[in-house]
Amino acid sequence: MTDAYRFFRSLEQHLNEALPGPREVATNIADIVRTSKTSRSNLHKSFSEGALLNHYVLPAIHSFLSQLEGMDPDRARESVLSESYRAMPAYA
Repeated sequence: MTDAYRFFRSLEQHLNEALPGPREVATNIADIVRTSKTSRSNLHKSFSEGALLNHYVLPAIHSFLSQLEGMDPDRARESVLSESYRAMPAYA
């Protein structure tokens, strides 16, 4: 088993544990999008993909990377490239 394979299997396990189930996500995404459309500071969550990635996935990936050997929250942030980096400075 390669290091890359182990890394991605660990990431998959972390995301499965960190993210809510599909039904809860679907319900929450609709609410996040609706409320984000009225807030200039949350426009990065004002569409379904942005709400999913920026509300759930990006924080979970940051959490995962921060726990890896040789990483910390700052290094994890520096290692992630996101289109929403201006709105998500703690994560990307």
